[in-house]
Amino acid sequence: VGGGGGGARLRFRAAPLTIRRDVSLGDAQHGELCPLEWVHHRFQHNADDGDSGHRRSLQSDHKGIYNLKFIFWKFVGDFYGMVSDHPPFKLMAPYKYARLEDNQMVIEFCDVKAESEVWVGLYGGTTCAVYDMDVYVHMGECNAGHGGRRLMRSDSTDDDGPATTGSEPFDPGDAVKLVPGILTLGSCQANSFVDYYLPVEPSSAGGHRRLGESAGAVDPSRTNIQFEVILDVNSQANPEAMKVYLHLDGSLPKDRTDTEIFSTTSVDGIISVAVPDQGVSTEARAVFLSVKAGDSAVRFKVVPVVLSTKLEIDKHSFGEVCPGSWAYYDFEVQSSGGVRFDITKYEGSVSIKAETEIKPVR
Repeated sequence: VGGGGGGARLRFRAAPLTIRRDVSLGDAQHGELCPLEWVHHRFQHNADDGDSGHRRSLQSDHKGIYNLKFIFWKFVGDFYGMVSDHPPFKLMAPYKYARLEDNQMVIEFCDVKAESEVWVGLYGGTTCAVYDMDVYVHMGECNAGHGGRRLMRSDSTDDDGPATTGSEPFDPGDAVKLVPGILTLGSCQANSFVDYYLPVEPSSAGGHRRLGESAGAVDPSRTNIQFEVILDVNSQANPEAMKVYLHLDGSLPKDRTDTEIFSTTSVDGIISVAVPDQGVSTEARAVFLSVKAGDSAVRFKVVPVVLSTKLEIDKHSFGEVCPGSWAYYDFEVQSSGGVRFDITKYEGSVSIKAETEIKPVR
């Protein structure tokens, strides 16, 4: 705390506010947040929640799959709300907005597996807000398109050691390891590079995985992969504050700009680049991302967004696509007849094309 000018003595009171992160059934949670701040809450439905009859219903009649409804009672202020299978790290659709004149906001999250973690992210609006929230489990109709999103997360452990394939160790050098859906803080000096890597396990030509890979590696043939770098507030006004370069052959070139896959301009403070279909070398054990600062040092957050290509009937799937890039999804038709895909667009623009047997390329 710094005093004002003129030598005047300033008197004040400071009081810490603790907001409980974990929420449970039947226990309303109170919270407060101010503009441009995040508050996160976590919910996990386990065997000790609810009555025994309700638990048996979840385990037998519905195979452990249930829906969640989060209800927020807002007293003052405004804020945005998102629900996800990971702690939300940026405000992006789909989300809900509790306006200054609103008193209540509801967000649903569908098809949750028993014991899974569900996260609520609240982002401050124009004024500080005060709220209460409650969570309910139900098996009725669920509106998945408003405020709920999913990212595929790695099952790897917290071991930061090098991955291995067979008997040969993999050495990423000084590159920082990334985990799908997990935000990593970073900084870069002016006109310098910082390197990151995402462990991958490409399938062989026959569609089989190589033996010996780490369990948490991502298979590029079964996922859409894109990297997003989020600039801090001091650099967001400059669209050329940073450049990113993607390397897909499993190694870092001496010249970090030696690649055809790069992005040099941010949009709304975010710069993104996507892994093209079949672009990763079958021998690669990692995809590398090189971040270069412009004429000034920058701070940022980087996250790999990994989304499954497989679609399931009557199940909501979330997706993202970068400008000029393709994202592919596949669905296996069990019988003859037509297929209808219902797509809800939250923001941006996109072209859509469906083909049989082959992937669209133009």
